[in-house]
Amino acid sequence: KMTIDANFFGKKITPVNFVRGSYVAKPNTILFAGVYYEQDYHYYRYEPKYGLWSHKRGCTPVIATDASHNLIFDPQSCDRGPYRLFMGYFELS
Repeated sequence: KMTIDANFFGKKITPVNFVRGSYVAKPNTILFAGVYYEQDYHYYRYEPKYGLWSHKRGCTPVIATDASHNLIFDPQSCDRGPYRLFMGYFELS
């Protein structure tokens, strides 16, 4: 589903290995992580300027804290609430 959506907008999604502190953002790409719960997908976006991850639910403001109100340093290990299935890290270009 993610690939189909990206292709529709002329974008490409590539799986990547993310290691905090060693990832270098490529020009014109966005690093994101995907999670899944029942039939709902949710995404976290890496903010390289701050070394944190942010996310947004619906019409709410963008935040950089998890479900326990902690800063998100890695979406794989943060409190994602009901989104238990971690799909991986990806670059959007």
